[in-house]
Amino acid sequence: MSDESVKKIKKKLREKYTELRMSLDADSTEAKSREIHRHLFSTGVFLDSKTIHTYVSMNHRNEVDTYLLIENALELGKNIVVPRIESDTQLSHHHISSTGHLKRNDWGVPEPKGKGTASPEELDLVLVPMLSGDYERNRLGYGKGFYDRFLKQTDAVKIGLLFDIQMHDKQLPVNRFDVPLDLLITESGVI
Repeated sequence: MSDESVKKIKKKLREKYTELRMSLDADSTEAKSREIHRHLFSTGVFLDSKTIHTYVSMNHRNEVDTYLLIENALELGKNIVVPRIESDTQLSHHHISSTGHLKRNDWGVPEPKGKGTASPEELDLVLVPMLSGDYERNRLGYGKGFYDRFLKQTDAVKIGLLFDIQMHDKQLPVNRFDVPLDLLITESGVI
């Protein structure tokens, strides 16, 4: 399949899974997010990780909530690193000690204040946002490529967080830029 064909199919899938995720109400999103946290916190990779990189969830997108996850991980003594958008193609990565150290950028994305950066080499675990995933652990992201570029820079275990409703029953279309994940976690368990 050509890159152009993959691009068109992905665009349609993004629309489908955005709509499905947005169909979840706030109470359902919160309850499902807590189940996902419970499954994540019981994995050996989470328990063994010292430094965890996580996206900061955007409630208006109905993403799996990471605010409580971040606070709980900090209470467990984990080092938390979150991304900040630096350009159209690049993320920088910053240590935080509280979700209070986040502020919304011009696009409404919560980001860390300050300049303390972290290197991809120091990460043990990366929690990745996604619109959809499949049972081969392929990821459908938002289409900008931020995470695919970043994930190529780290040997950390890569885990995608998503709701059952976002699981694609066939293999997602992939191209040479896509980075598969090591695990997916939904409210039903670990894939």
